[in-house]
Amino acid sequence: MHFGHANPAFTRGVGMAIYQAHRSRGKRLSCSPIPLSIPLRVRSVRAVYNRESLNVPTSRLVTHPLLDQVSQRTRSLLLVFLCTLFGAAAQILMKIGTKGLPAGGTFVDTIIGIFTNPYLFAGYSLYGLSAVLLILALRHGELSILYPVIALTYVWVAILSVVIFHEDMPPLRILGIATVVVGVAVLGRSR
Repeated sequence: MHFGHANPAFTRGVGMAIYQAHRSRGKRLSCSPIPLSIPLRVRSVRAVYNRESLNVPTSRLVTHPLLDQVSQRTRSLLLVFLCTLFGAAAQILMKIGTKGLPAGGTFVDTIIGIFTNPYLFAGYSLYGLSAVLLILALRHGELSILYPVIALTYVWVAILSVVIFHEDMPPLRILGIATVVVGVAVLGRSR
């Protein structure tokens, strides 16, 4: 095995996996499981976690919470990214739906149109789906990292507005969008 720097809790988990594998095969170890003073490199641990080499069910292996956090953090970021796409699509659909509302109608006609217009209804539905995705992402992610990513919704809406509605994109607006993107990138890297 290759030795290097790693988290002591991770080393303990790998040591226990090796110890349990030897115990389950009826072998006695001549020494204790891997001492905490000798941390393992994460790369060399892959061989230890190889199910065939241990002949131990994967469910009995001790995993490290740091590995679970990395995958959960990535999953949370992907969910929030999807949340931004759905939010932008919802705003575009609602903009399209407002064209179908009566221009000179009464207040009651407008309210009825809001609840019966299919584009508006699709926009509301996508907003609801976006909220559900955000809730799922917040279960395992940090709010201070995930919530600023939602600012990307402004970027998608601005791009889609130019493409779909042929709106103007003045240089100052482009600078603002670039600032949002840079801000989200900086917050994402600050961890």
